[in-house]
Amino acid sequence: MTTHSDTLHRITAIVAAVADRPADDIAPESRLVEDLDLDSLQVVEIAVRAEEQFRTPVDDALLAEEEMTVARCALRAGRGGGDRPGDPHVSGQEPPAAWGIHGLGVHIPQRRVSNADIADRTGWTPNGSSA
Repeated sequence: MTTHSDTLHRITAIVAAVADRPADDIAPESRLVEDLDLDSLQVVEIAVRAEEQFRTPVDDALLAEEEMTVARCALRAGRGGGDRPGDPHVSGQEPPAAWGIHGLGVHIPQRRVSNADIADRTGWTPNGSSA
């Protein structure tokens, strides 16, 4: 099980990499947008990297909230990125089916597609010739 301290350390490393700053310059109380001058794309990058690290969805809209600190970001990432009513990581309940991906009410199955998959289905190959 991951501790909050471990989660905070890992999120700090992610934020440091995205912000292109040394991890020692980033404090738990550093605000993502206001103090670290991160833009919306960088916040999305933090969410994506956190999802990869923790293997759980992290809602980038929550991370983009005003006054979002590195410590709060770690809390969100450590429990699946949300704190809306019915969030299973907060209340122990299943989320409403309408939430879908990032609360938009749309379910989009996510699957990585390789070049081989594309070539098999379309005849396309990475070097541009036909299969």
